[in-house]
Amino acid sequence: NSPSGKQYIDNVKHKLIMKIPLEDVDLASGQLKKTPIAANKSHLEEDVSILTHITELAKTISVPHQQLDESIKDTIHIVNKHLIEESEADSLNDNKSVNVQLTINTSERIETIEVLFSSFEQKLSWERSFLEAKKALFDAVGRRNVLFQHVLTLPHNRAGMQFSCAAARLSSNDSFPDVWVCNSDGFSSQVCLVNLHPDFNLKACNTVCTSKITCVAFVPAHNPKRSGGSTKRKHHPHVKHVISGGGTLGATPESLLDIDSSDDDDLNHGDTSSIHTDRLDSLTHDIFETSTLPIREEYIPEQDTREATMWLGTEDGGLQVFQCTETMKTVARKSRILRQLGSSIYSILHADNKVFIALGHGDLCVIRRDLNGRWDIDSPSIKTIGDIDNPVTVMTIAAGKIWCACKDKIIVVCPNSLNVEHSFIVDECHRHVGCMTSGGASMHHVWIASQGAHEVRLFHATHYQCLLETSIKSSVIQKLQTCDNIIRAHKFGCLRITALHVCKDILWVGTSAGIILNIAVPQIDSTMTKIGGALNVKGLAYGHAGPVRFLISADIASPENSSMQTSPVTKTLVLSGGDGFEDYQSYDETLGKDDAMCHVILWQL
Repeated sequence: NSPSGKQYIDNVKHKLIMKIPLEDVDLASGQLKKTPIAANKSHLEEDVSILTHITELAKTISVPHQQLDESIKDTIHIVNKHLIEESEADSLNDNKSVNVQLTINTSERIETIEVLFSSFEQKLSWERSFLEAKKALFDAVGRRNVLFQHVLTLPHNRAGMQFSCAAARLSSNDSFPDVWVCNSDGFSSQVCLVNLHPDFNLKACNTVCTSKITCVAFVPAHNPKRSGGSTKRKHHPHVKHVISGGGTLGATPESLLDIDSSDDDDLNHGDTSSIHTDRLDSLTHDIFETSTLPIREEYIPEQDTREATMWLGTEDGGLQVFQCTETMKTVARKSRILRQLGSSIYSILHADNKVFIALGHGDLCVIRRDLNGRWDIDSPSIKTIGDIDNPVTVMTIAAGKIWCACKDKIIVVCPNSLNVEHSFIVDECHRHVGCMTSGGASMHHVWIASQGAHEVRLFHATHYQCLLETSIKSSVIQKLQTCDNIIRAHKFGCLRITALHVCKDILWVGTSAGIILNIAVPQIDSTMTKIGGALNVKGLAYGHAGPVRFLISADIASPENSSMQTSPVTKTLVLSGGDGFEDYQSYDETLGKDDAMCHVILWQL
């Protein structure tokens, strides 16, 4: 808004240019709209509550404690004095403020920035234009086309192999991502590397263990800019607690100007690339008392875990960490770290520069980087969330909090303090949580489907209320009209939701019938408590013959990019994995011949 225009911007000495996707930015409102004064006031109110509780506890001490009582009383007096001052300053600050609070919604947290305008009228004009642009963007999302690209058949090395999980291995700036697809027959597991560019094909397929792979996650490379302040405690309006364990942990929010990237620079070099020699490290002591398996011990160079990695968890409690710095010809034996955690690993989640691992006996294992940027796998923090009968089976992150599913309950955990902040029951029928994903406009969305259910529920990420519940039954019935009567009756009789994924404000729903559905994510804000009206559920023309096992997405740089473009143009790909392939537009008797084979379908948004 400078009167000098572009010339002023080019010549000014101090600049800060922030490019943030419009879909990730919102005007702060309700509890999120906190000025520094309001945040300090909130902290002081918490201090008063804590001191009051301490006073009550002090009364239970049996020995004389007059000095303690006087000290507590003086502290309460000081806090109350500061609270009065902050309240007066807050009331003065509310009159025709020229500041705008913006919330930047990432998958890992909600960050807040403040924009200062020269006048109150200019602020109102900017807010009006911002809301109009958000509405136009939301309307455009509803018209987004989903284009079928290709289907890939994965060979069967062993009978009975089925997909268990998958994750995209993100690329560096000069390479393209690939996808790790894990499948198992219950006795052994293999990892298939699938290329996304230039051709959608199978790159390698190798057996990695003799147990079922239950989860896989991509962990980006160490970024010193983002973790350099981790040894200091910093205050952030949405982070209240800091803990230390196995190294130091800071509550410093990630910079909006930093972008995660892996250093996988050799993805396009084929299978002839050199392979790192096999190095195994071990625990110097048991992480859990229940772990009795012997671990080999060997030195791992520092750079091994500073780079981007893929983390695999298995049913027998094995944790495998693979490097992403090479095009791995032999995934089974090269570039990996092995750990035995003593209990089944159900879920792995990377968030806030930490790795969260959900274990079968109810513990949440949190692994951080040490001062040198290496993953300190030998010294995790342990938080008991459930027990052996109520383990955490699914995790996601929404609005900066970890959502853990234990049977029919959701437990919300602070990623910094590991304190349980809230819990609630998802299903009145007490069906266990089967699928859970977060994302969408404003990042206030958490979608949950219970096991054996054909309904999906939308929960608010900050006040945890159920905003809506919708069934996908009628949409599935419509797509099954082209199927044989017996097949249609069978698929409808055991209909359930098997996979959920949010990409570009579209909820992708995978079903046991093999049909894949798209639901436009509704726009909500921090104060909304209910969504009226029905959602538009659209069935895709192509799907699987059997259950959909996974849904994932990846962004790749478009090969049509011009060298003159300042910003790279990316295209978004969505992949589904399941048994067989089927065209639901027309009935074809030849389609059923490969129903037992694992297929991956590729779409482009």
